Amino acid sequence: HRWRINSKLNLNSFVTQKRATTERSTSFGMQLTYQMGDNWNSNARYQNDDGTRKIGIQAQYTPNQGQNFSARISTERTTSKTQNSQWLDASAIYRSKYADWGIQARQSQNASETKTSGHLDIAGGMTYLGGRLYASRPIGQGFAVVDAAGQPNVRVYQNNQLLGRTNHKGRLLVPSL
Repeated sequence: HRWRINSKLNLNSFVTQKRATTERSTSFGMQLTYQMGDNWNSNARYQNDDGTRKIGIQAQYTPNQGQNFSARISTERTTSKTQNSQWLDASAIYRSKYADWGIQARQSQNASETKTSGHLDIAGGMTYLGGRLYASRPIGQGFAVVDAAGQPNVRVYQNNQLLGRTNHKGRLLVPSL
């Protein structure tokens, strides 16, 4: 079920029953989502899966397509008769003209150990079109080259969001249509 409480607050709930040959399990949960601003949202969630309880919170900055930075931080605690664990996760992505740069750090802890990890991701794309080679951010299912007839620095928009400016030859590769 999904309930819209007001323009910024939503409540989602679910109940699931799983059946195996000799076992049955019931799971239920709820999530409260709050839109903090144009690009910020947060949520708190609770889930109970046959006595294993998970409680988590998350805050996320997700900009419009033409902007260059996004970030997320989240945490979760799991408790049951046999297990107690928790984790904290933080990540950020910077979108440059030619690549997406991502960084993530995570710390997890249970009764016997604490683990800390992190990684850096770099993703980009290349395409050959019209006798020219283009480097870009990762290319999705569709892409296009905007040709502004040799005019440099022409702003290119998609859905009123700035995607970039044409290069010195008046061209811009749009990697995600």
